Amino acid sequence: MPDPVNLCDEAVDAFAGKPISSLVIPRESVPQVRASLIVLALMPLYMQHMQLQHGGKPVVGDQVVIVESDPAEIRDTGPADSETVEAAAVARQQEIARCLAIYYMRPVDADSLRPWSIMHGLLAYGQESRVVSRGKLVSALEYLCSNQLGNDRRLLNTTDGRLNANIGPGVQGHPGQFLAMLAQSDVPIDQQIVVDGRRFTVRDLIEAEKLGCRAKTELTFRLIGLSHYLRTTARWKNSLGEEWSIDRILREELAQPVNGAACGGTHRLMGISYAVRMHELDGGELDKLWKSAEKYVSDYHKYTFSLQNTDGSFSTEWFERKDASRSAKKRVYTTGHILEWLAWSLPDDQLDDPRLTRAVDYLTNLLLNAPGYEVDIGPRGHALRALRIYQERTAGKSDYAALLPDEERLQAKVRPVKKAVQPESGSDNAANASHQGGIPLFRGGSTGRRR
Repeated sequence: MPDPVNLCDEAVDAFAGKPISSLVIPRESVPQVRASLIVLALMPLYMQHMQLQHGGKPVVGDQVVIVESDPAEIRDTGPADSETVEAAAVARQQEIARCLAIYYMRPVDADSLRPWSIMHGLLAYGQESRVVSRGKLVSALEYLCSNQLGNDRRLLNTTDGRLNANIGPGVQGHPGQFLAMLAQSDVPIDQQIVVDGRRFTVRDLIEAEKLGCRAKTELTFRLIGLSHYLRTTARWKNSLGEEWSIDRILREELAQPVNGAACGGTHRLMGISYAVRMHELDGGELDKLWKSAEKYVSDYHKYTFSLQNTDGSFSTEWFERKDASRSAKKRVYTTGHILEWLAWSLPDDQLDDPRLTRAVDYLTNLLLNAPGYEVDIGPRGHALRALRIYQERTAGKSDYAALLPDEERLQAKVRPVKKAVQPESGSDNAANASHQGGIPLFRGGSTGRRR
């Protein structure tokens, strides 16, 4: 980036506090305007304006949106010797392990909280997640798949002999959310599900979600679940007899804005990223659609880092603009979700990027310093999964379980979470390594995936 032009204080004051919508820049004027926007005081405003003008999307097709940032503004400056970097990496992994162990001792109390909370408990630690029921620790996965009561709600039902997942307060906040949770926990496709005395498997839930696909609706979570368990070339008919495919779901999701979507749009980005990764693992052809989706994700990576705060946290206004709310609750919510997506979707060679490691350090410290370790269940689940993904990709599977006492002592020391800090609305918007046997991220086969 060229050296910034010095602006007088009056010019800076003139733009400060103005709404982004007041900066109207015609497309044909972009080249000329861009030259003047080298001025650092205006560049962030321009970037935000252009993003909002294009529905919250970075570069797509021939649209022009500036997303690059000066590395000197964000990355660590000055050389760091290899020993210092290695020592910092070791300390980081130790702190992540400690954080994961502490919160592992604070499982969801299924007698007090509803399935929505139990699902987010499952997301945090995957198939090793536990809940407390009637004073005993049990598998969160088995609890959900046997359709046990979460407070006063059950997650699943049967209609005309078919398996379905309920949507509403305390259960699924979005269509396909439970299947997406199972996919992201790498649950085997033949995992048994028992509802009303009838035995099903994840395969039956997949069929239910395929039937429910509809145009111009939120398909984010179905995209995650279906692209995980099906090949990305899969085709089927919904309950109306309409032709559907992973390609069609991806097109539908790319056509909808990120801003305003669930949890600031992080789940939509995760869905698109997930489909791209699964298509790559399938050896799928990179036609125009998949190349566009791949570029879409890459551009959003760059844009997200351009909104990062100097302390390592991400914007508390998601992808709308740069912001740094003082609310620790909001910071866990936003940085946890955004880091979860980045840790999952960034390529291997960017996992040691100082911008990413600063975000990991920030979120770890934020969780470790939460008073009484009381963090709202939904954001907590995503934040812990973010740290777990990062650790598994950079250092192998976490040893948090090894840090715990034996089973008998665990029963006495566990501190179940019996209260949601915010109501379990059933909507996420309401709440302010190897591919083997873990999160299906990278290369090779998966114990849970397919077909």
